[in-house]
Amino acid sequence: MDQFEEVFTVCTDADERARFIAALVEEAERPGSGCRIVLGVRADFYAHCTRHAPLVAILRDAQVVVGPMSAAELRCAVVEPARRAGLTVEGALQATLVAHAHGQAGVLPLLSHALLETWRRRRGAALTLDAFHAAGGFEGALAQSAESLYSSLTVRQQQLARQTFVHLIALGEGTEDTKRPVSRDELGEDADTATVLARAAALRLLTLDDGRVELTHEALIRAWPRLRGWLTDDRERLRAHRRLTDAARAWETLGRDPGALYRGARLALARDLVSSRGIRLAPTEQAFVDAGTAAEAAAGDSARRRARRLRSLVALLAVLVVVATIATVDARRAEEEVTRQRNAAVARTIADSATVLVNTDPGLAVQLGLTAYRLAPTARTRDALVSTLMTTVAAHAKEVLAIAYRPDGRQLATASGDHTARLWRVHGTDRPVAEATLRGHGDDVRTVAYRPDGRALATGSADGSVRLWDTAAATRPALLASLTGQGGDVRSVAYGPDGRTLATAGGDGSVGLWDVTDPIRPALLTRVTGHRDAVRAVAFSPDGRTLASAGEDGAVRLTAVAHRRRPQRLAVLDGHATGAFSVAFSPDGRTLATAGGGHAPVRLWSLADPRRPAPLAGLSGHTDVVGSVAFSPDGRTLASASDDRTVRLWSVDRPAHPAALATLTGHGTAVGSVAFSPDGTVLASGGFDATVRLAGTDRARVIAHACAHTGPRITRAQWTAHLPYVAYAPPCGDPDGSGPVTRPRSAPGPDAHPAPPAAPGVQRDGARRSDPPVRRHAVTPSRVR
Repeated sequence: MDQFEEVFTVCTDADERARFIAALVEEAERPGSGCRIVLGVRADFYAHCTRHAPLVAILRDAQVVVGPMSAAELRCAVVEPARRAGLTVEGALQATLVAHAHGQAGVLPLLSHALLETWRRRRGAALTLDAFHAAGGFEGALAQSAESLYSSLTVRQQQLARQTFVHLIALGEGTEDTKRPVSRDELGEDADTATVLARAAALRLLTLDDGRVELTHEALIRAWPRLRGWLTDDRERLRAHRRLTDAARAWETLGRDPGALYRGARLALARDLVSSRGIRLAPTEQAFVDAGTAAEAAAGDSARRRARRLRSLVALLAVLVVVATIATVDARRAEEEVTRQRNAAVARTIADSATVLVNTDPGLAVQLGLTAYRLAPTARTRDALVSTLMTTVAAHAKEVLAIAYRPDGRQLATASGDHTARLWRVHGTDRPVAEATLRGHGDDVRTVAYRPDGRALATGSADGSVRLWDTAAATRPALLASLTGQGGDVRSVAYGPDGRTLATAGGDGSVGLWDVTDPIRPALLTRVTGHRDAVRAVAFSPDGRTLASAGEDGAVRLTAVAHRRRPQRLAVLDGHATGAFSVAFSPDGRTLATAGGGHAPVRLWSLADPRRPAPLAGLSGHTDVVGSVAFSPDGRTLASASDDRTVRLWSVDRPAHPAALATLTGHGTAVGSVAFSPDGTVLASGGFDATVRLAGTDRARVIAHACAHTGPRITRAQWTAHLPYVAYAPPCGDPDGSGPVTRPRSAPGPDAHPAPPAAPGVQRDGARRSDPPVRRHAVTPSRVR
């Protein structure tokens, strides 16, 4: 019996559950019985089994704990079925799947679905990493299938899809939410419902079997953001619906006894469910509510007759007036607290909508973000507003893999999977202007780095070459030399502080040191070895005496390079079990930041003694691997870019006690690189969505001048569409005038929340405050690194 936990989640009758368990044990222990029973139960429900004495006696000596697969078993599970089907699995895809799945609980359904979607996008007989990325990545594949289903439906069918999916989930009480099989009759018989079920079944999201409907993958609950949003926003209503379902069944079992009907507050809550757009009642449930309403009406008539007999007690009303006055004061205080909480909920919803709209209507997104921040000036609404104010430019035809500022801050270089690098003229967060495109590489350009004097640029490519360019004339860069001795694809390049040494790293696991004193005639000095897999990043310390390298083997190696031809090993840092992808020295050289996978994907190390680095702290918060880290020029802030589509900022004034500052969103897929401008006023990020985004680092100043970037003032129609229960109060401009206005405010410290203007009231029918309806938007899954 697989999924034995449904005995505790689907069955709500304790006596029926006890009888069922007793019958199982009796059948297994009956003398001469040929029956053998195997129960498959999730670990978080094991404690439920111990509440039943018959099971305790058996499980004590008859249990098998099934743990997660090892890396070798995962690789076999991926490769062997493909081999038997005459297919091959690209090595890079194997490594990516194993890195994401190893040591993670509940990932096998995600792995299965991701492989299916990769197979559908196969190239001949080969399953490739590009096909995996196109499918949406590891968790994105399942979410992408669900989103494709949702987007293909009509508006009414989308409402039915929401009702159907939440109806198929049993809400956890101290445990995770689980799937809940239901009868097909509970979901309705109309044509739109049949269409939703058929399309979901075709995408393997639902299973239709013998009159029952259930989720195919319980992992869909975790992997589909839209479904998680539905469950989060409707959780209390869904619990009320489950209680109504149980009460209706009991009423039907008792022969529709009037004594089993809802009354009072429970009946009022049930009637609210009837009018709810997100809840669909079964025929029995609807009949139960109607019968309760009729019984309440009859009871009301009786109460009114009693009231007429009590008119002689009018004198008592004087006392009741005093009590009512006191109650009104208390209610007013309670209403103010409810209003504050509802404003916070409304602000969160508006902030989410703003971050989704930033790519299609940035002006509207800024105004929605500003409205959310004024309703509730929290870190979440502040970050959403700052994210909408980032400058976005479509930099390349394919993903942006690396970015770098020229030391004077006037030029930005980008590297892309379209086999080119580009030079951009930049000024603060103004929209960059393309100056030149560097061509010649035969594959993805993975890395760029400026020489410290800014007169030369190095680009490294998957074709195994490194090219040196003269960038003195920004619009007419000239090729100086091409290096081809690295071996394997080039993943990272870095200049030493004196500009005489260039480090190159890549797929062969080594780091090459080149003398580029004369950039026209570069010469290989030596090769630093030690990594067991590809080297993903290299960086020189500020004094140029130490080289840090990060590899896919999970190690970060420190090498003394004071004598360029005789490098010496200093130390090896093992902080990333699933690969190290980026390294960065603080400006004072005392701290090293490393990034990769694992529970804490960003780690800080003390380099007081480079031969014995000491761990300082691990930064958690990202939900996927981190591919790039960078220190601000003053060394007080660290930026990290992740495959979870976010850029996070951390205060590292005290490296042993870092603190989260902000989370920036907006990229549609994985963020591959991040860099601060030399003056520290701008943070640039490049993503797999082919865009570069520029954000001002003085968040208080950015927010104070938000209205200068809104464009046309939000209209009443747009306001009603997004904030139907909030009084019309455009955040920029006079409601009776036209056009945006700038409202500068005094700027507090960079980590403080600027004081927002008074928030508009949240009102219904112009009188009472209430929650707005929840709106969720599609989120493009990130590309897995």
